[in-house]
Amino acid sequence: MGVRIGTFALVENLVDVKDNNLPASIPGIASLLKNPNITIRGDAAHLLGIIGHRDALPYLEIALDDENELVRENVSEAIEEIKSGS
Repeated sequence: MGVRIGTFALVENLVDVKDNNLPASIPGIASLLKNPNITIRGDAAHLLGIIGHRDALPYLEIALDDENELVRENVSEAIEEIKSGS
């Protein structure tokens, strides 16, 4: 659990300092949206929402059809975050 929280904090800090390399991480993180583990899929969606770059939208829109309701919620929230620019 600590590693997950640390990862989220790291990405949030990189967003705060406007790290221009973050969009390059989107395809790698987006590939985790297909992971068999629902926690990993949900976390990937959450991270893409934190990054907040529009390049993540096509991946997230596909993941709206995830079999798990909680993952779909995370995906919807990430899409909303990106589209609202927050």
